[in-house]
Amino acid sequence: MNNTQAQIDEVTKQAEASGVSHFRACIVDSQGRLLGKRYHVSNLQRIMTDGTGFVEALNSAIDPGFHAIETSPYFDFNRGFADAIVVMDAESLRQVPFADDGAGLMLLGQFSDDMAEMCPRALLADALSKLADLGYQTFGGFELECTPLAETPGSLQTKTPESVAIAPGFSSVYSFVHESMQEELFRDLLSAAETMEVEIDSIHSEFVNMIEVGLKPQRGLRIADNAALYKSIAKIVGHRHNLQMSFMAMLNNSGQSSGAHLNLSLRDADDRPSFFTDTSADNVSQVQRFFVGGMQRYLPDLFLLLAPNLNSFKRFAPGQFVPKTNTWGINNKTVAHRAINLSPASARVEMRISGADVNPYLALLAVVTAGRLGIQNEVEPDDPVVGNGMEVEDDNPFPDDFGEAIAKFKTSGMAKAELGEAFVQGFASDRQWQLDQFNQAVTDWELRMFHDA
Repeated sequence: MNNTQAQIDEVTKQAEASGVSHFRACIVDSQGRLLGKRYHVSNLQRIMTDGTGFVEALNSAIDPGFHAIETSPYFDFNRGFADAIVVMDAESLRQVPFADDGAGLMLLGQFSDDMAEMCPRALLADALSKLADLGYQTFGGFELECTPLAETPGSLQTKTPESVAIAPGFSSVYSFVHESMQEELFRDLLSAAETMEVEIDSIHSEFVNMIEVGLKPQRGLRIADNAALYKSIAKIVGHRHNLQMSFMAMLNNSGQSSGAHLNLSLRDADDRPSFFTDTSADNVSQVQRFFVGGMQRYLPDLFLLLAPNLNSFKRFAPGQFVPKTNTWGINNKTVAHRAINLSPASARVEMRISGADVNPYLALLAVVTAGRLGIQNEVEPDDPVVGNGMEVEDDNPFPDDFGEAIAKFKTSGMAKAELGEAFVQGFASDRQWQLDQFNQAVTDWELRMFHDA
């Protein structure tokens, strides 16, 4: 992280103008959670040059439920639970509207020492740099779905999935009338996101009992930054409306899954769209074709980054409208990789695999890595699917379950070469811990099934 003095001075100037005494220094951990500390503004220059200490275990040794992952190499008393250095990115400065006076500032950072090899934002920055070496930059944004729950954190601890109370008022998809009845919630979401420069292109109720937002396309790291920030904004605003915003991939067996579709395109060094051509019938450029070819060839090895939790795989079920086959097509929502090519400006690929529980940095990392390798190696994709892509048999299938995804990622030579041995082994080990914990747990389904055995 190399902040210029001009960038540092601009951040300091904005802090002085805002009148705040403290600001938030934040990271996004391997689970995709926004973590941070409050610092006095006198520390601003220091943390953008020398950095500040974050306990290294916070990034990689805490599971999705905020429990210690005891098998993690960073949950080791012999390491002394040391601090690792995080340097804040001056370009990430955001206003924060949640203080009583509506004023606040935050910065996002990434690990800069040996822990950089485990840091999602640092890994993504490296992948974007490799893509830039080929003459391309990313442009895109996430679509994110969540389910509003009429619950509290405490009440959820005593519920079974089917007994969780879904907040009423979001079941009528796109309904002008019903959405207008939720005007206060939508207004507060839009207002908070606008203040934090997380631009929302669209927002609506989604099938079924969900809210979906489409984030305005951004460049580079800001694509993932905005997705991670939006999830935190939604949870905070929801709490203020006595709602819990759930980004679980699959909340229960009777509802719909929550997705996180990534719409991504490439632009050249002169900011010209690279995914469109008017010389082919489908407008798919050679660059886009190779990028999709790379997604088809390499994403099966990186599937764990797109489906990072046991619950992620509950989405891949009949009736969930979630593509599981490794297919692509033109404006076809039944495939995993949907090409949209109506104009040069809108040309993109929509990756439809990941659930809302995904870490946006790792999802973007997987797609950028696979697509770049496709361009470098001139990988031709399969023929685009016409019709129902969910019924197509593919030659390079995605993993069937969580255990297979862990094993495939852990043993992938490509993943180790591109992401580093330490990250691959560490991330796979953390996910194996999650699977082992589940396999040792007695579920409510087992109680109903076997209580009279």
